[in-house]
Amino acid sequence: MSIFFKTGKERRKAGSQKYNIYRDLSQGRFKYIERSSYADLRKTNVPPITSIENAISVYYRYPEIGNKQIIELFGDISHTTIAKIKKHVKDEMYQQDIFSYGANTVNTEIAYQVFGLDISDLEHRLTKLQQFGLSS
Repeated sequence: MSIFFKTGKERRKAGSQKYNIYRDLSQGRFKYIERSSYADLRKTNVPPITSIENAISVYYRYPEIGNKQIIELFGDISHTTIAKIKKHVKDEMYQQDIFSYGANTVNTEIAYQVFGLDISDLEHRLTKLQQFGLSS
């Protein structure tokens, strides 16, 4: 969806949070293209998990995860990466009409969906590792 504004007042009223701004050179006006409500997670690299045991324990131990649990899940990652990852999870929670208890936490089930982690697959892999004696 593209929107053209004639005056600067209309531009400021629309706000820069909702629209990406492009200059349309053919008409000499700013063109605002509405941002997608679901942010594309491919723009943010999701780091690999530290271990399968940690991923399963975080999933079952916490109904909502915050920065501490994300660091436990992915290891030593920057706070900027954590904020980007949580933003994508919050966008997905907003789409599914799921609300969190705290402002700094996100729903664990939705987070694992966004991260691409399938808990049943992780449990299956852990049982296979335990059968072969490779689990720590």
